[in-house]
Amino acid sequence: MLDIEDSVPPEFKAQAMEYLKDEIAELKAAKVGAFVQISPLHERTEEELAAAVTDGLTAIVLPKAQSVTDVKRLHDLLSHHGGRADLPHGTVGTLPLPETAERMHDVRPPAGASDRVRGIHGALSGPVSGDFARTFGFRATSDGIEQPYFASKLVLDSRAAGAMYPIAGIVGTPIEDLDATERLFRRARDFVYTGVEVMHPSHSRLPMRCSAPRRMRSGISKASRERLKMPRTPVLARSNIRAPW
Repeated sequence: MLDIEDSVPPEFKAQAMEYLKDEIAELKAAKVGAFVQISPLHERTEEELAAAVTDGLTAIVLPKAQSVTDVKRLHDLLSHHGGRADLPHGTVGTLPLPETAERMHDVRPPAGASDRVRGIHGALSGPVSGDFARTFGFRATSDGIEQPYFASKLVLDSRAAGAMYPIAGIVGTPIEDLDATERLFRRARDFVYTGVEVMHPSHSRLPMRCSAPRRMRSGISKASRERLKMPRTPVLARSNIRAPW
């Protein structure tokens, strides 16, 4: 995932956007699908999409996807920028990321609002509570007994709306604790999430060990590895997931 929202300080966002098409081209050459997380819809969304939409882009992740209107607006913007990039209509998918209690309660409306929606972007948390835990109101634990309803409902709502490829962000574990991260991968497999997003490049090969129903090819581009060695890196590729569709 090429994240130009939370992973990029505001002063580096323009520079990060300049890198996007080169990153996507490198991932395409490696036969890895490129996912780009943009900022929530705002007055400069078109600039972000212009920087991201190119041959090899698999999907746009839309954070704080609150309404059907948001999803339809993104659909229309992608049609415009996809046309400018000479991409066949509908090539680029979307993954809405619900981040309010109202939307977590029922993600079917945004999941079914556009035929570009490939799945809902959910999350599974380790013991360090993140945005999903705070919004939902649960206290995240290592064994995750508080999360089955939330996790399975997002998958069910996504599939019921025809968005058949929900993915889960893996959060709330120490970066160096690969065993804890792998347990969350296996939990995502058991809930039938079709892919995972990880928070650090060292985790990017773990999904291959988990025998997911649809095996994901994970990796990180050479350019991203080089930039990750730099202080205050302007682009952070959290993980790259081969799309199952």
